[in-house]
Amino acid sequence: MSDYEPLYNMECEVVRDEVFDYEPQPGLLIEGHNIKRVHIDQHRIKKNAKVPPEERLPPISVKTSKENHKCWEVVVLGDCNIKYSPDKPLSCGAKVWIETTSEVWCDKRGATSNSTNSPKQVD
Repeated sequence: MSDYEPLYNMECEVVRDEVFDYEPQPGLLIEGHNIKRVHIDQHRIKKNAKVPPEERLPPISVKTSKENHKCWEVVVLGDCNIKYSPDKPLSCGAKVWIETTSEVWCDKRGATSNSTNSPKQVD
């Protein structure tokens, strides 16, 4: 039997109250109250499987109305919703994504972004 104990039961009631302390590691902190959408690029994952590790590119995108960041890891520092919209996908084609207005930390590890604004670097 596992030591894992869920935060919620089947009726979505809180079964244990736990506060997660998160210390940002070096990376990018995307702030502001605008909507941020996080999704996984399945095509990038398939391409990464065919190349050596040093040539792999980040498969996670964090999109705002003004920028798109490619990341290796993302932490949403607050509330978020998971959306599934097969009939009205995002412009990139994603049908499932995470949507939040909370701050988002992004591990870019040398990844590029085509952003127009410069979010706060966390060192």
